[in-house]
Amino acid sequence: MLYFTIPLRSKHASNNWQDVEKLFNNTLSSILNQTDDNYRIIVCCHDVPNLFYGNEFFADKIDFITVEYPPPENHHEQMVDKFYKKLYLMTKVRNLGGGHVMFVDADDLVNCNLASFVNDNPLINGWVLKDGYIYDAKNKKAKKSTNFDKVCGTSAILKFEISDLPEFISFDSYAPTKYKNYVFCQPHTKAVEVYERKKNLTIDELPFIGAMYIINNGENHSAAKRDIKTSIIINIKKFLGAITWKKIPCEVKKDFNVR
Repeated sequence: MLYFTIPLRSKHASNNWQDVEKLFNNTLSSILNQTDDNYRIIVCCHDVPNLFYGNEFFADKIDFITVEYPPPENHHEQMVDKFYKKLYLMTKVRNLGGGHVMFVDADDLVNCNLASFVNDNPLINGWVLKDGYIYDAKNKKAKKSTNFDKVCGTSAILKFEISDLPEFISFDSYAPTKYKNYVFCQPHTKAVEVYERKKNLTIDELPFIGAMYIINNGENHSAAKRDIKTSIIINIKKFLGAITWKKIPCEVKKDFNVR
């Protein structure tokens, strides 16, 4: 079983909640495009978003976990909020028996073949997405990244046993907490490395492009994305070198359900 887990920002912390809902539904449409039906989507949020684009007809595939602690007020608290929501998500995965987990930012897209591939390889501990697409939603063009795991949080699939996961989570405050040592609470650039060290194993690279990182889409889900929006091209160039944007081939648009 593959769990797509999504920590969703609060309405209070959003510049435009309708834009957040639209981006979230784009992500849902991409996940719901899986060729293998053996997967679940788990969303942790303060506010349950409206479902549209036909996603409302697949509500049985989606579990919403609502949190009741105060919404974040600043950038630091937004990062801690995402941290806590990941913990609540993984508590749900524990209750469902554990399995392969892919954290997905609520504005990114995923390949339709992920669930099929994971379910065909249930004994593998996971995969890191070294290759991926960066899609400029404003210009409708994309660039392939060969350092995708360094620029996008939707970049790993890891297997977790029940013993790896928290049984119970309680919100203490927006200060650092005792929960911070969990693998999935590490920065995405370090999570796979920490997982490998804790498990004493090596994670393979996913043998196909599994995710698409979206930029210039109005309001990104990640607070980090929003705060560095003015320098995003510089950051991408740092990892990719010179940028050459191209139109997305039809088969890629189909695989990722690009709107």
